[in-house]
Amino acid sequence: MIVSTLIVGAKFRPPALALLETLPMGTKLTVQREPTNVYDSNAIMVLVQTVDMQPSEALAERLPGFGFGIERLFAENEWHLGYIPRERAAQIAPLMDRLPQVVKQLDATLTCNAEGQTQVRFELPEGETGDA
Repeated sequence: MIVSTLIVGAKFRPPALALLETLPMGTKLTVQREPTNVYDSNAIMVLVQTVDMQPSEALAERLPGFGFGIERLFAENEWHLGYIPRERAAQIAPLMDRLPQVVKQLDATLTCNAEGQTQVRFELPEGETGDA
């Protein structure tokens, strides 16, 4: 099943908003279950690995407004960009949790919808569930 959904909460996760505003479409992302989230046990985080990023002039210009420099950004292995919206996570998390060997992390891609809103796109593997 292919999932395309908005990324929410970036404005609360500096420098996530600067990253989402400057990363090119098609950038590799990761979606990862966060069942210990105190606000939502179905939470699914959206992450970007710095190894998959290229420094850009646009990013370097945007970061200081969020209290970050390019060196600090690339000093971390990954950045938490936000979450899949709660309603979608409630549908997707149980499917992720039922897959064999409990899929906790999936490869994803940065995309946008027809309105130009930033989205994450990933494939949720189908197959046998881990239920006996």
